[in-house]
Amino acid sequence: HNLFTLFAGTHDVEGVEQLTRLCPDEVCPQSGGGGLSALLGDAAAWWRGALDPRQPEGAQILPGVREPDRGDDFRRWIDEQDFTLGDRPGMWFYHLVMPHDPWHVLDDLSQYATTQDEIYGLLGGAFWGEVGTDVARQRQILQTQAVDALVGRLLDRLRAAGTYDDTLVVVAGDHGESFVPSRPRRGLTAEQYEHVAWTPLLVKPPGGGGGTIDDTNLWNVDLLPTIAAGMGVELPWEVDGVAPPEAAATRDPGAKQL
Repeated sequence: HNLFTLFAGTHDVEGVEQLTRLCPDEVCPQSGGGGLSALLGDAAAWWRGALDPRQPEGAQILPGVREPDRGDDFRRWIDEQDFTLGDRPGMWFYHLVMPHDPWHVLDDLSQYATTQDEIYGLLGGAFWGEVGTDVARQRQILQTQAVDALVGRLLDRLRAAGTYDDTLVVVAGDHGESFVPSRPRRGLTAEQYEHVAWTPLLVKPPGGGGGTIDDTNLWNVDLLPTIAAGMGVELPWEVDGVAPPEAAATRDPGAKQL
């Protein structure tokens, strides 16, 4: 009971999950066999790489998730999609682990070499020191600008396909990032909780209209009800989340794609 199974019967579903496996195989067929073989292959590659003295220092890498070219992978995926409206509308999902660290791209997705595995100024991966936070924040902002450009590329592709007005677009994040010296990067203190606690949720409803800022307190469990309300779809199961009243107001019987 999730986003994929909700729309599987009415939409052509294209899902790319980097860390989860919520889309069933019958909805999102997997290529290259099961996940165990890929996991073992990644483990072997990591073991060999750790023993290789030629292995360059640089970004902390998690296979398939945090490589330096993950933004380029998303850009290629955007360009490969057919966003035109066919016999069945489309539902696309892509989990991009950006602007999550390691921060190693500029706003145009060009890469630069990092000087060490640990982000400069970060102590033990959890707390900031007294120096380095300004540079780290600049690097995170540059990577955020790269994500912004990728979202713009996606919207441009929808416009070129003539389906921008028919499509509900949702961009969501899972946590913030703090850059306060002598404070945790994600743990909560009085000095930086507002940096970590508030996460982005951007919703472009079908049709036109101007944008608004809504301070309604939403949880991630509210995402599916919010999407269903925006698409004019009744949820067939009980869910823990609720859609804000504003989401119901954007309900559009003409909404076709997601």
